[in-house]
Amino acid sequence: MKNVTDSDWFNASLSFFRASKPLTVLTQDTTSLEGVEMLLKETDHNGFPVVVSRESQFLVGFVLRRDLSLAVGKLCS
Repeated sequence: MKNVTDSDWFNASLSFFRASKPLTVLTQDTTSLEGVEMLLKETDHNGFPVVVSRESQFLVGFVLRRDLSLAVGKLCS
């Protein structure tokens, strides 16, 4: 029987959390309504991090898919 070390756990954790796709984010000032609509159509994520910009990915918030869908619905009606 093999002894499990901290290194084994760390390596297993890394492989579990490694993203298979690039992170999808919203930028606080430059994301358009069309961009949000496209994001909702092309992904099935339940929430999105909000960052300052693509260059400075400082996290400023998080928005749920449900809230985005409601906001888009109100703006488009």
